[in-house]
Amino acid sequence: MTKYKNQFIEKLQESWEKELVSAVTAIVSEVFISDYLKLLTKADGIQPMNLAVVKAHYADEMVHGKVFKLLAKNMFANLNTEQREFFADVLYLPSVWFADNELDVWLSALQQINFKNAESMIADTKLRNASNIENLDFSEVNFLARELGIVPKTELYLNCNY
Repeated sequence: MTKYKNQFIEKLQESWEKELVSAVTAIVSEVFISDYLKLLTKADGIQPMNLAVVKAHYADEMVHGKVFKLLAKNMFANLNTEQREFFADVLYLPSVWFADNELDVWLSALQQINFKNAESMIADTKLRNASNIENLDFSEVNFLARELGIVPKTELYLNCNY
């Protein structure tokens, strides 16, 4: 996620745009991780100890995730029209960035340990990575958008290349 955020920020001219992208990324990642952990708490086949860790992490996220929503509301209320439009335009990007498996990092790690057929394994996995984005659950981000008075735009982000 950080790699994509930094690449996106490099293209921006205004310091306020860069600051907003960083803030939106922090806010959305906190909101989005809650959705992801919620799914994991209901998944079959997770070992009991791992499930206990996921449930504890989810409970923790539910407590402080509200702080980030309040931060978003306060921040959004103090933005001018141009900044609000920019905020709305970038609101869903961190969700898409979050869904990426960062396969280039995995390839590097596997190559460092001389893992046999690492390149072909990662190439096969890249095909599945696209479905991660198609199957994103934007419900909490949509809820936040509505609370801010932003019309949800999830369909615009399903095919983005950020």
